[in-house]
Amino acid sequence: MSSNSFDCVPGGRHTSHVSPQLKEQERQRALYQLERERFDEWRNILSACEVEGKRMVLAVVLINNGVCTYKTLYNNVARHKRKIKKHIYDLSDMGIINNGGNPASVTFVDTDVSLMVSDALHHTDTL
Repeated sequence: MSSNSFDCVPGGRHTSHVSPQLKEQERQRALYQLERERFDEWRNILSACEVEGKRMVLAVVLINNGVCTYKTLYNNVARHKRKIKKHIYDLSDMGIINNGGNPASVTFVDTDVSLMVSDALHHTDTL
């Protein structure tokens, strides 16, 4: 690949001469396609965002680039430790996050879930 490679949008078009509005439309189209393909996960994410504590846990993990420790959550989520742990286990059972490791850390299942969480938090924040 040459050093003059361009970013491409789906369909193979080069984005060097594409307007920012078109790039955003392509990004939104790809995100909506992802949400259709993984509808069960999308539904779980939306239902988790309806619960304030779970929404706060997801937001803290997202702000920390998809990986954070329990300590970070305890310091940034205005809930008791026991309640935060319950939210983490619920989100894990829903297939949204993984928990574990040493030190105990919380991560999104994959980058697609991270994108869907970001979109869901944006929608629930603006409604």
